Amino acid sequence: MAEAYPATWQKCATCELWAGSRKLTVFRDQAEVEDPSATGECIGGPFDRMPMNAFGYCQGWKKWGVLQ
Repeated sequence: MAEAYPATWQKCATCELWAGSRKLTVFRDQAEVEDPSATGECIGGPFDRMPMNAFGYCQGWKKWGVLQ
């Protein structure tokens, strides 16, 4: 079941540095992942090159540029 994360939530799914599979919702205000336990690689953040869950968090969060 898909899960959406609002742009204001500082989660990996909404981070510019997360390379996991995600898409925007219709209003471009949320990042949606197919599976809440989905993982993706951190690219250049504090957990560089480590697999991170979509709901993960770190101090290096940067809002995904395509989110409103």
